Amino acid sequence: MMNTKSFFMVAISVFVLASCNLNQVNQTGLLTASVREALHSPATLSIADEIESVEYIPLEMTSDNASLIDGVVDFAITSKYIYVLVGKEARIVLFDRQGHFLRTFLRQGQGPDDFNGMIGFIQADETDNRFYVIGNKVGVYTLEGTFVEDLPINSPIIYAHHLGSKRIGAIAMPLMPFQGGSFGIGIFQEDGEAIITKNDFYSPLVPREDSGFTFGVMGSPSGGKQSSVLFKTASNDTVFRLSADTIQPVLVAGLGNSDEEVIRGLNIRDIKKFPANGDIFVNDIFETPRRFYLRMMLNIMWHRWINTVEKQLWNSVIFLRQVLTTWLISICS
Repeated sequence: MMNTKSFFMVAISVFVLASCNLNQVNQTGLLTASVREALHSPATLSIADEIESVEYIPLEMTSDNASLIDGVVDFAITSKYIYVLVGKEARIVLFDRQGHFLRTFLRQGQGPDDFNGMIGFIQADETDNRFYVIGNKVGVYTLEGTFVEDLPINSPIIYAHHLGSKRIGAIAMPLMPFQGGSFGIGIFQEDGEAIITKNDFYSPLVPREDSGFTFGVMGSPSGGKQSSVLFKTASNDTVFRLSADTIQPVLVAGLGNSDEEVIRGLNIRDIKKFPANGDIFVNDIFETPRRFYLRMMLNIMWHRWINTVEKQLWNSVIFLRQVLTTWLISICS
């Protein structure tokens, strides 16, 4: 069966490709990438070897107001359906793979057939015929929409993803101190019990009692043979992978940031929304069998880059500036 991976790429006006040989493996065998150095060494990058096909699917608007979409929070795609989590109304709209509107799959609310809680993310698993609605709990449905069960989430979270093997990977809610109960990142059983957690993201720059996640954290799902979550916090350069059984570092992105960015990513008593001028913030990661793609922001001027890290020791940068249009690109492997 074809495994389709999809991602949004947002771009405006200036679009420049750049690359350089700046990757290496450190003494522990961990892939490292000199991201900041790569910004100063541009060269053309081709991604044709990553894309088998590009599919444009317009989503149908009908006389039924339920077909209208006002802001996309999240989406999921299977070989049969497209699921769209709409922002303003907190509901999931169902289309077929040709983009024809079918119905409202699920809505947030208090009714007998509603999702009684906040909807933050959605996830479809064709292998197990399961659809996951993730918020303050995990609602489990069939891909057709039949309710199966609710799974508890016993700690406040900002992100979660079902990893298969009856495991859930999660990132703790920001602004909670590690010493005051924040689990950091973790892998949990479906009954909510923790299997592995990691919250030792400390730095000498921030007192331990003031240390926790701020809004400088990101988590992105990664497919492939085994579902996982890629995680990074602004307080250090390491990207971690949460899989069903382990939490492991997979990449060190040499951002070369200032101490101010470390503090911004760790000090829950001194909240700053944006990185300082000159600092790089990684706000999304997408993975293919060959590469990591790191979407980054440089300071508050809204400069955007996508850094690509070749798993076979090649590094490149795509420079994006401002915002003009959105592409939905399907990478099939």
